[in-house]
Amino acid sequence: MELKWNAVEKRVSAMIAQGRFLSEDDRAALPQYEKHQLARNIHTFFENVPQEQPHPYPFGFDYWDAVKLIEPQLDDPARVEEIYQMMVPVWEATPQDDRMYKWRQTAFENLSAFRQGTFTLFAEHKEPAAPAMPPEKAYDLGYGHLGNGLTVWNRLEEEHGDYKTVAHIAPDRTVQFYDEEMPQTVRDQIQHIADTSEMTVSATQDAPVFHTPPKVQEPPQKEEAADPYSKLAAQVLYFIGEFDGSRMGYGDTDAQAVETIAEQLHDPARREEIRRLLQSFLDHADPEEEIAADITLCIEEMEELPPALTPEQAQREEIAGYLEEAGFVASEELIADGIAEYQAHGGEGSNREIAGFIEREFLTEEPDTELLEKAKDLINEFCEDEYNEPADFSDLGNVGLAYTTITDEKIPIQVNADLVNFRIERYLNGEFLERRQYKSLEELIQNELEELVFDNLMAHPAKNMQLTQPPSVP
Repeated sequence: MELKWNAVEKRVSAMIAQGRFLSEDDRAALPQYEKHQLARNIHTFFENVPQEQPHPYPFGFDYWDAVKLIEPQLDDPARVEEIYQMMVPVWEATPQDDRMYKWRQTAFENLSAFRQGTFTLFAEHKEPAAPAMPPEKAYDLGYGHLGNGLTVWNRLEEEHGDYKTVAHIAPDRTVQFYDEEMPQTVRDQIQHIADTSEMTVSATQDAPVFHTPPKVQEPPQKEEAADPYSKLAAQVLYFIGEFDGSRMGYGDTDAQAVETIAEQLHDPARREEIRRLLQSFLDHADPEEEIAADITLCIEEMEELPPALTPEQAQREEIAGYLEEAGFVASEELIADGIAEYQAHGGEGSNREIAGFIEREFLTEEPDTELLEKAKDLINEFCEDEYNEPADFSDLGNVGLAYTTITDEKIPIQVNADLVNFRIERYLNGEFLERRQYKSLEELIQNELEELVFDNLMAHPAKNMQLTQPPSVP
């Protein structure tokens, strides 16, 4: 006898409700399983929601990393309410003809039921849960100088006939909170005032309230979007595991498999093979199941990937990136000419080395002879004082300044001066780490070479750095 999935689902749900399907251990694990499925619902809800909108996980997170992050948040009623408030404006702005409408509706309804304690994946009746916590106390903060720092009060709460004092900011900007029930958002607001305020004693007295300078507020850094190929590769691997139970020869580990699939997604022919594989999974999936929606979205995102680059285009793009790091913008024609010139001279190095060749031969002017000699004299003086031997100027683009090792594994750090491109570069274990770029050799001399100090060059948080030998080119 064959039954349609809907009939099977109803039968299983009824048996669960009657206590005839699950063991005691299974029933005990059911709430966590439902939270896991709800976490997947929530992630699907936020698919394609712009970065500017709040998310319950970092924007661009890998699918399963995001689900793992969402799931424990469902144990905190306050956090559940915050996620619900994130979803409300997105849900209200989703039109019925939007391809995400049905999935967002499912997720929104499921989380609404979860808030009320009635959410279940099966035909199991649950009574609405009592409110997990009382409503948060409201705050309308006021600040005033009463002779010693800033007093903070809540205008919506009175004590002894006056506004209740909830915190105090000392003259050195440290904060003492008196209200133990104060939400973290309100504490953060007070802390921000403590860190940044330049308040004076009064309108007629311009003496500062705080004797400690305000903290410099760093501009928020925009999160980089996740690599779409790796993100999709991780999803494809998950679907393969769900339907095939293996990695299908893509690699011995999940990391290797993701890397292999990501590489194949760059190839149009292999990408089409993967798309057909996902379509076969979709054809065998129940349309009502969450995984069907996930596969559909994955296929759509694969179709939106940019056209694959040829090896030559990929090389030029990588070299352009290295040049941009160094402060240069070069056309594709110039980069192509540079590659050809490099190869004509017998060069067989990496793309970074080709970028350095293009900088020297096409983008930088010959340094002023007098300034160059001054730079060399300063470096030579430093090396003789520090290491008792002269500097090596055989490669002006890579003059060794300092060398040390860190950690018990003796990992090397090398610092070089590039007198051709006007910069200081650091390498960790032979790999490029960072650079300080200047506009001219004169700037490099003024900002670096005139004040060469070994400790400043190494400036690293490790405590066990020790000089082991004179500088050498990595």
